[in-house]
Amino acid sequence: VLAGPARELGDQRADLAAMLLRRMDGVLKLKDSKLLMFRADRATVPALLRLLPDADPPTYLSSEASGPLSLQTMCHGLVTWQRLEELERAGAQGLMVLAVERSLA
Repeated sequence: VLAGPARELGDQRADLAAMLLRRMDGVLKLKDSKLLMFRADRATVPALLRLLPDADPPTYLSSEASGPLSLQTMCHGLVTWQRLEELERAGAQGLMVLAVERSLA
Protein backbone atom coordinates (compact mmCIF):
# COMPACT_ATOMS: atom_id res chain seq x y z
CA VAL A 1 0.00 0.00 0.00
CA LEU A 2 1.29 3.41 -0.92
CA ALA A 3 0.27 6.40 1.12
CA GLY A 4 0.41 9.83 -0.37
CA PRO A 5 -0.57 13.41 0.28
CA ALA A 6 -4.21 14.49 0.15
CA ARG A 7 -3.41 16.84 -2.73
CA GLU A 8 -1.50 16.15 -5.88
CA LEU A 9 2.22 16.58 -5.91
CA GLY A 10 3.09 19.54 -8.07
CA ASP A 11 6.82 19.26 -8.34
CA GLN A 12 9.51 16.72 -9.20
CA ARG A 13 8.03 14.37 -6.61
CA ALA A 14 5.04 13.82 -8.91
CA ASP A 15 7.36 12.57 -11.68
CA LEU A 16 9.19 10.34 -9.22
CA ALA A 17 5.94 8.90 -7.86
CA ALA A 18 4.67 8.21 -11.41
CA MET A 19 7.95 6.49 -12.32
CA LEU A 20 7.84 4.30 -9.20
CA LEU A 21 4.21 3.32 -9.85
CA ARG A 22 5.06 2.43 -13.46
CA ARG A 23 7.92 0.22 -12.31
CA MET A 24 5.78 -1.49 -9.69
CA ASP A 25 3.05 -2.13 -12.29
CA GLY A 26 5.67 -3.68 -14.56
CA VAL A 27 6.90 -6.03 -11.84
CA LEU A 28 3.37 -7.10 -10.90
CA LYS A 29 2.38 -7.72 -14.53
CA LEU A 30 5.46 -9.87 -15.08
CA LYS A 31 4.89 -12.16 -12.12
CA ASP A 32 4.90 -15.71 -13.53
CA SER A 33 5.54 -14.35 -17.06
CA LYS A 34 8.14 -15.95 -19.31
CA LEU A 35 9.58 -15.04 -22.69
CA LEU A 36 9.10 -17.99 -25.04
CA MET A 37 11.28 -18.21 -28.14
CA PHE A 38 11.16 -20.86 -30.87
CA ARG A 39 11.40 -21.59 -34.60
CA ALA A 40 8.58 -22.94 -36.72
CA ASP A 41 7.55 -23.47 -40.31
CA ARG A 42 5.05 -20.87 -41.46
CA ALA A 43 2.34 -23.48 -41.99
CA THR A 44 2.43 -24.56 -38.32
CA VAL A 45 2.26 -21.08 -36.76
CA PRO A 46 -1.57 -20.82 -36.49
CA ALA A 47 -1.78 -24.16 -34.64
CA LEU A 48 1.09 -23.16 -32.35
CA LEU A 49 -0.53 -19.85 -31.46
CA ARG A 50 -3.75 -21.65 -30.51
CA LEU A 51 -1.68 -23.48 -27.88
CA LEU A 52 -0.65 -20.11 -26.40
CA PRO A 53 -3.95 -18.45 -25.40
CA ASP A 54 -2.33 -16.50 -22.56
CA ALA A 55 0.49 -15.09 -24.68
CA ASP A 56 0.97 -11.64 -26.15
CA PRO A 57 0.92 -11.34 -29.95
CA PRO A 58 4.24 -12.78 -31.13
CA THR A 59 7.13 -11.03 -32.80
CA TYR A 60 8.12 -12.76 -36.05
CA LEU A 61 11.67 -12.78 -37.40
CA SER A 62 12.64 -14.26 -40.74
CA SER A 63 15.95 -14.45 -42.55
CA GLU A 64 14.44 -15.83 -45.76
CA ALA A 65 11.16 -15.23 -47.54
CA SER A 66 10.18 -18.90 -47.54
CA GLY A 67 12.19 -20.36 -44.66
CA PRO A 68 11.17 -21.03 -41.08
CA LEU A 69 10.21 -18.20 -38.77
CA SER A 70 11.70 -17.34 -35.41
CA LEU A 71 9.03 -16.29 -32.95
CA GLN A 72 9.08 -14.75 -29.53
CA THR A 73 6.15 -14.04 -27.25
CA MET A 74 5.50 -13.21 -23.63
CA CYS A 75 3.49 -15.94 -21.87
CA HIS A 76 1.55 -14.80 -18.82
CA GLY A 77 0.91 -18.22 -17.33
CA LEU A 78 2.89 -21.26 -16.38
CA VAL A 79 5.11 -22.67 -19.11
CA THR A 80 5.28 -26.30 -18.05
CA TRP A 81 7.21 -29.19 -19.57
CA GLN A 82 3.89 -30.58 -20.80
CA ARG A 83 3.10 -27.34 -22.57
CA LEU A 84 6.54 -27.26 -24.20
CA GLU A 85 6.12 -30.86 -25.37
CA GLU A 86 2.71 -29.99 -26.89
CA LEU A 87 4.30 -27.09 -28.75
CA GLU A 88 7.08 -29.36 -29.98
CA ARG A 89 4.57 -31.94 -31.23
CA ALA A 90 2.74 -29.14 -33.06
CA GLY A 91 5.92 -28.12 -34.89
CA ALA A 92 7.90 -25.77 -32.65
CA GLN A 93 11.67 -26.24 -32.74
CA GLY A 94 14.44 -24.97 -30.48
CA LEU A 95 12.11 -23.92 -27.68
CA MET A 96 13.64 -21.58 -25.09
CA VAL A 97 11.93 -20.24 -21.98
CA LEU A 98 13.49 -17.17 -20.42
CA ALA A 99 12.67 -15.58 -17.08
CA VAL A 100 11.75 -11.92 -17.38
CA GLU A 101 13.08 -9.77 -14.60
CA ARG A 102 12.13 -6.29 -15.83
CA SER A 103 10.00 -4.77 -18.54
CA LEU A 104 8.52 -1.37 -19.19
CA ALA A 105 4.93 -2.06 -20.08
